Amino acid sequence: MSTTLVHATVVWEVSSINTTSPVQTATKIDNQSASSTPLGASITTSATGEFVVATTVVANSVTGIHAGNAFTNDRFTNGNGFAHLTSNTASAGTYQAQWDQSSSGAYCSSSAAFYAAP
Repeated sequence: MSTTLVHATVVWEVSSINTTSPVQTATKIDNQSASSTPLGASITTSATGEFVVATTVVANSVTGIHAGNAFTNDRFTNGNGFAHLTSNTASAGTYQAQWDQSSSGAYCSSSAAFYAAP
């Protein structure tokens, strides 16, 4: 994927996040091969109810979240996808967002998990 600057801001307003030590983990994948169904960076949570977000920057344009996905697409900004894990009671485990792209193209992605407040 060629180097392209993406200027965008997407904000999630969330309650019940641990404010002392909020980030449980973060992951990323770069320079992924062309796909019409780009994947988010796989992320493993360690506790029930963690807030998980995922983003993808694609070569073409995201058209929606892939069917059967545990994530909800929140925003399309500059043709890219921004999503969160739908269930706020999801058990600890490994999760991976997936989107649909208008045509096959390279992509990169990042994900982050945040601890729920005690």
